[in-house]
Amino acid sequence: MVKIFVKVFILLFVLSFWGCSSNEKKPNIVIIFSDELDPEYLGCYGGKYSSPNIDKLASEGIRFNRAYSSASVCMPARFSILTGQYPGRCLDPKFNEEFPDTIPYSISLNTLITKTNVTIADVLKENGYYTGIAGKWHLSEWNENDNIPILTEDSDLDDPLVNEKLIDLQNKMCEKVKEEGGFDFAQSVLWKNFDETVIKPIRFHNIPWISKGADSFLESAGKQDKPFFLYYTPTSVHGPSHDVSLRKNPKYTPGGIDTALAKYDLVNKKELLQKFENNPDSLNHREAGIVSLDHQVGLIVNKLKEIGELDNTLIIYMADHNTEPGKSTVYEKGFHIPMIVRWPDTDKKGITTDALIQSVDIFPSLLEYLNISYDTEQPIDGLEVLETLQGTSEKGRDYIYYEAGYQRAIFDGSYKYVALRYPQFIIDQMQTDQLAFAANHINKNKQPHAQIALSSYPNYFDSDQFYDIEDDPYEMNNLIGNKHYSEKIGKLKTKLKNELLHLPNSFDLTNQPFMKTQQFKNLISKTRAQGIDYIPWLEKHNGDFKWPPQK
Repeated sequence: MVKIFVKVFILLFVLSFWGCSSNEKKPNIVIIFSDELDPEYLGCYGGKYSSPNIDKLASEGIRFNRAYSSASVCMPARFSILTGQYPGRCLDPKFNEEFPDTIPYSISLNTLITKTNVTIADVLKENGYYTGIAGKWHLSEWNENDNIPILTEDSDLDDPLVNEKLIDLQNKMCEKVKEEGGFDFAQSVLWKNFDETVIKPIRFHNIPWISKGADSFLESAGKQDKPFFLYYTPTSVHGPSHDVSLRKNPKYTPGGIDTALAKYDLVNKKELLQKFENNPDSLNHREAGIVSLDHQVGLIVNKLKEIGELDNTLIIYMADHNTEPGKSTVYEKGFHIPMIVRWPDTDKKGITTDALIQSVDIFPSLLEYLNISYDTEQPIDGLEVLETLQGTSEKGRDYIYYEAGYQRAIFDGSYKYVALRYPQFIIDQMQTDQLAFAANHINKNKQPHAQIALSSYPNYFDSDQFYDIEDDPYEMNNLIGNKHYSEKIGKLKTKLKNELLHLPNSFDLTNQPFMKTQQFKNLISKTRAQGIDYIPWLEKHNGDFKWPPQK
């Protein structure tokens, strides 16, 4: 399969209020895709943490109250925003080998980008855009031919040889990301998460370092005689603890020693640390994360002003997914995200909308906005919802489709139907005691996010679930057996069945009798009894964890 062939139809007259004419530069695009965030953290969503730059973005644009990711963990969420596809369309050979088309696929941290994937960066690049990335990638793996330098967790950061290896490793990362993602420019690329960095002393959020990557791209882009696209991926508010990162020396980076980061290290660390002295770790982690995220949004906006491109730049801010206990599930707490769109040269400012929107829609809607037509063998799952993104329509989507682990779900804005179906081999393993526990949605025993979820949601293991989201936003009361909702359940189940017909792999909604047996209930009890006490970062990041939250 080859990269898509793109044809651009440049019209000789203004296509619409939002369109571009043949004698003006096309608008720039900046997507700020932050990491693991509940809308309620942000001031503009009524949150308790100060986020003045993000709030200002909302006051100058459109804030979406019902925006959704296409996945509830990092990797598949990033796959979808870049490809416009649901994660199950992953083309990685390992994914397809593990999940042949005769069995359901399980969506977790397993949806890699390949060279054959078509990304939004590919399309924009082929249509004259200068494209760049800075921040977290989390969509590739090394192979035996990559010849990456060998480092250990106790490597000496002040050793010149170690520094050379870090520089070499970062250069190889950037080249791989450019090749697989479709970018002209890559700098300050984080392979996965900061706490997965190979050398232990640099396992902290190095915000100045990734900020420099974005700044460098915009500086370069401002000198280009072409529009630009920046995909910037901050790591806030994912772990490790953000307050701990305030005490670290940012000159030690995953790309080697960099002594030129002071201009990006503008957060008042001393003031914050004094404020944090008597606070719980969880509050400090979140507040420090929001402060750093908001600071980065401000840096991007100010740089756009500096290079004279703010008034010709579309800025989309959104998170990849929400937080615990919804991660790795199809529950609202995993998929519901903040999203703000600031359009260039528009009077649509300070608008809020309840229209349903999903991250997978960004790809096709951007191409619609830019008047780019394309032919591809790879289907696009996102919808063209440009008028909704522009605030001129409340239509949005009719429903949101979810896939996570072996769960699939459909939500029409009020009601939600959820199906859990295991592949037959997992049913067989549970029946014959080859599995001594009830398989969670991703079939990994004691996987932290799954264990948090199954300990929080009472109906986690129910094969069929139905929720009235307006009355039951925390999805505690499964109404699947309530005859009052039987017609609505039937309609949503049919919608889900029809959606699944267009996606790879089988997912049979026929009931699995074993899931009604006492044997399965006994396995569920064993799985839940494992608890969540063994997860060291949970209390530090989330406090005394309670679900539903106590207001």
